Amino acid sequence: MLRFILTLILIVYGLRALARLFMPFMVNSVVKKAQENFNQQQRPQSREGEIHVDYMPPNPKKKSHLQDKGDFVDYEEIK
Repeated sequence: MLRFILTLILIVYGLRALARLFMPFMVNSVVKKAQENFNQQQRPQSREGEIHVDYMPPNPKKKSHLQDKGDFVDYEEIK
């Protein structure tokens, strides 16, 4: 029983030592990946002078009733 407890304690301390060695590398790689994803979302890859349209309004399907009536003439009311 004593041998089992000592082995368990050695394994726990060994894992803690390995975690202290390898965790900074793992955290740095995760941070770099997150930073690259953020930069790609903020700045999409496009050449200088290129235009990108995110939204195109739908084309009007029918004409309004005023377009068929002719020109609108502005007038002043005389009293």
